[in-house]
Amino acid sequence: IPEFKTCEKMCDFAGSIGYFSFALMEENLKLRSHVYDLPEVCALGREIKEKEEHYNRITFNDFDITLNETFGNGYDLFFSSHFLYEFNAKGTLTEFFKKVNKSMKPGGLFVSNHITPVETGKNSLALSITELMTRSLGYPTHQLSEEDLKAALSNSGFGNFRTQLLEKETPYPVLLLSAIKTVF
Repeated sequence: IPEFKTCEKMCDFAGSIGYFSFALMEENLKLRSHVYDLPEVCALGREIKEKEEHYNRITFNDFDITLNETFGNGYDLFFSSHFLYEFNAKGTLTEFFKKVNKSMKPGGLFVSNHITPVETGKNSLALSITELMTRSLGYPTHQLSEEDLKAALSNSGFGNFRTQLLEKETPYPVLLLSAIKTVF
């Protein structure tokens, strides 16, 4: 994704202890990351990651999506990994992406990393186990289709999609999707 090299401010939404943030900051030395997650997760991230290289370029922000809080603004990169499933199941994915759009700079880059419902013989068992665990916890699914992502993003001012399906590298099919903020 050529736009990545020019990114300087990133939102790592539901970013846990910053696994992806640190990897992306390693690849782009201008990038600063703002991780948004639950207070207890951010506290753990601060504790575990404080001695890592690039820690001075990351900020952990206590956040609870159920409180409808803001997650900052001025991002030229917005990253979300394994979190958007519930928004899609509730029919609020487009509404969420409109908030994402408002938080981003014109021409900003959105990147998503999510399990997608593509079954092959290799991954059907891992996908079934993941779905069983997800539904046992009360969530409707742990999968997000390319079509649903693109439709919600398109309806929220994003376009210029790029996708890559990872099946061989992961125990279940993962869709990497990027989009550019085209409507401001």
